[in-house]
Amino acid sequence: MVTLTKQISTLERRVEAIFEDLSDYFSKGQVVDYATLQRIPYGATVQLAEGVKSTRLEGTGRLSFYTTMDAGAILGAHFHDAYEAILLKQGRLLDLSTSQTISRSAYIPPDVIHMLMAPVATDFDVHFYPV
Repeated sequence: MVTLTKQISTLERRVEAIFEDLSDYFSKGQVVDYATLQRIPYGATVQLAEGVKSTRLEGTGRLSFYTTMDAGAILGAHFHDAYEAILLKQGRLLDLSTSQTISRSAYIPPDVIHMLMAPVATDFDVHFYPV
């Protein structure tokens, strides 16, 4: 029992460290790399910014997340070293870097800075594909 408790505690610390890394990326306009995203356990929910939560999806055959954004929430400037596909389920997004409105889907190539804002409550799937 003690060993299992220690293992759970170690895993919790590792997950917390990943989450801290991600919030740093989004607050500083840094790369959110594919390898870091892969370290997030399936089913884990990450608070990316105030009003922005993302849960790693299992069984999609790719690196995927279900993300929710409260109305007015902003996901800070960042970029990826992978291709990113956004598929909206509800709501809409505005890329503040380009002033592009995303009402259904968006495809963002690697190394392109984007900063997303949800003018209304929005939820979407995001899929990452390595270069």
